[in-house]
Amino acid sequence: NLFHKFLTHVNANYPRGGFDFFLIDRSLKKAYCDRIMQAGFMPLVLLSLVDKPCYVEYERRAREIGTSGYKFLRKLNTIVTTMVLETDRLFYWLIFIGLSIVVFSLLCALLFTVIRESVYPILFGVFGALDGIILSFCGLLGVSIYNWAQNLRGLPKYIIEEEEE
Repeated sequence: NLFHKFLTHVNANYPRGGFDFFLIDRSLKKAYCDRIMQAGFMPLVLLSLVDKPCYVEYERRAREIGTSGYKFLRKLNTIVTTMVLETDRLFYWLIFIGLSIVVFSLLCALLFTVIRESVYPILFGVFGALDGIILSFCGLLGVSIYNWAQNLRGLPKYIIEEEEE
């Protein structure tokens, strides 16, 4: 449920709770199959190719027989792959957490230096701040690679339907 909630923030067209089935036309199938990059969460890729999808509401009943084919590791793999390939939010989170670590480390170092009247807390604060800076740079690198990969994905900006004569 958290994953589907996250996906509604990644793509505004993603329906709450996800979807089980879909119907696409030939032009969308061609656009999907002609992509350069074959990885990615298929429902999000399909929704990124459509301007205004049409949904048919239905009541999803509880499973009566059997268990889900999605085991925990498969779900985790789907979540990680989607977070890395379909959105850059993860990288922005890394930047924010890294900068928070920098500020927290320096404030703690300053506070403990005043309390203890020693230079050692400053050293620990500097090393903590360096860790935060490294984490922030990893986030910046991730954003750069993500944007670079987005340009190479091969997703068409628009799909133009051909009229048959």
